[in-house]
Amino acid sequence: MSKEKYIMTETHKQKISKANKGQVPWNKGKHWSEIIKLKMSKIAKKIGTGRWILGRKRAYEEKKAIGEKLKNYYKTHIHHAKGKHCSLQHRKNVSKALTGRIFLERRGSGSPRWTGGKIKVNGYIKIYCPEHPFANKKYVLEHRLLVEKRLKRFLKSFEVVHHINGVKNDNRLENLYLFTKRDHDKFESNKNKEILFSNVI
Repeated sequence: MSKEKYIMTETHKQKISKANKGQVPWNKGKHWSEIIKLKMSKIAKKIGTGRWILGRKRAYEEKKAIGEKLKNYYKTHIHHAKGKHCSLQHRKNVSKALTGRIFLERRGSGSPRWTGGKIKVNGYIKIYCPEHPFANKKYVLEHRLLVEKRLKRFLKSFEVVHHINGVKNDNRLENLYLFTKRDHDKFESNKNKEILFSNVI
């Protein structure tokens, strides 16, 4: 549906005039305080009404002129690096020169968001351990690390560390039980679960 502009009829105008007859406008005889005047001038400047609109128009025209000048400049002047490709040796030299700069120092423990190398993911605690062979995004599950430390070997991919009391962040050795993936699936699917005692102490 197209919105048509409503045009007042003469009878409608007469009715409004009759209704407003004898009524005093709400702002008649009122004087604005200096604070309100300042507020009104600030709003007018922001919106760009009254005498300030001229200044806004001039500023826009100036910006447009600068933009046109820059366009013309870049049409005639070709950038010195356009079409050039850095060699592999040059890239290595740049990388070597930038090593140890502030943005590299802010990684890991140098980062302002460093939490001491411990994070919580889906209820489990993960430890920052980038040198670990099975690290996932430089983090390893804490309960797996503790069992590995106890057994003095890395856990295999088919080995699962189970929390006996079901609390994911309770990583005490007496609360951990080492399963193979097959045995763990059997244990979880069994309705009448047997009482477990830690086998890693």
